Amino acid sequence: MSDTTTIQIKDYFEPDPTGTLFRSVLDAEGIKTVNICLISGRCGSTYLGHLGASVGLNSTLAQETFHELTAEVFAEVFPERDLAIYLRYVIDHCRAGNRFFFQATPYRLQAAGHLFGLENILDSCTCFSVIFRRNILSQALSYEEAASTGVWHNRGLDAAQQSRITDPRNVLPWLEMINNIEIETQSLLGTFAYQTYYYEDIASQPMETLLAYLNQHNFPVSLDRLQGAFKSKDNPKKLLKPGFARLYLSCLEEFPWISAILQRRTNGDLCNQEIARRIHTERFGEPPESAANAGTQAVTPALSAVENRGAKSLMTHSGSRLRRLFGI
Repeated sequence: MSDTTTIQIKDYFEPDPTGTLFRSVLDAEGIKTVNICLISGRCGSTYLGHLGASVGLNSTLAQETFHELTAEVFAEVFPERDLAIYLRYVIDHCRAGNRFFFQATPYRLQAAGHLFGLENILDSCTCFSVIFRRNILSQALSYEEAASTGVWHNRGLDAAQQSRITDPRNVLPWLEMINNIEIETQSLLGTFAYQTYYYEDIASQPMETLLAYLNQHNFPVSLDRLQGAFKSKDNPKKLLKPGFARLYLSCLEEFPWISAILQRRTNGDLCNQEIARRIHTERFGEPPESAANAGTQAVTPALSAVENRGAKSLMTHSGSRLRRLFGI
């Protein structure tokens, strides 16, 4: 019988006791530059990754990294549980020349940090970027739809498959998760300089967004190559689903407070503590005990309040995102 239990990398491999493995493997593989993009999911990270790959910035497989796999796949691909072999495998699938460019949620980056030492990874990075989505209601609906249909690439869904979200309250756990990811991302990066990109901007300014992304990574390209990146890529506007508007309006009717928060997010305020307080009220029927606890009681694990750094930055890309990292 196959073992389909999904486990984290930190539960399969033993941590590096020396604290030097990450850097030594990078050196051995000829990696000169490490770029990390932290993502919140359903945020356009795959589309941006594909555009970056089209001009040579990153590998075509440089989407989600250090993610969970089934115990069966781990045992098949990494039977020796050799951490160095695993890291070389990741680098091989996420490199573009001598650049190691990967995307990860903050929790998956922390899982890698458990194995290699989080400071070793962060200190090796020369360029941090973050991808959020201003409209977290749309993001939550996207998560709920993908989870309920089991289809994470929705270009081929028919109208019936696209309308399985029936209870607006189903978005609350996703809103909480997304908010938690945003808080943890900011906390994780701490004092590191980073650039924030947003899902929505690619729909209206795809060329400008890619230019900003390339400029941040000091990666100039010719105009012909830049224009070529868009020839075979779906415009995000073509990915809108027929039943989405009805579901969206139902959620706004159920949770009127979301509208004001979405407006504030559009203006650059992520409203993380306010979102946590509102969700806590929806779940437990009363607000947290104090405003100081608003950002911790509704979040698991509890996180301290953090500054909304990077909220008023450039732009981001959009599109559906892949669920796999490796070609397994």
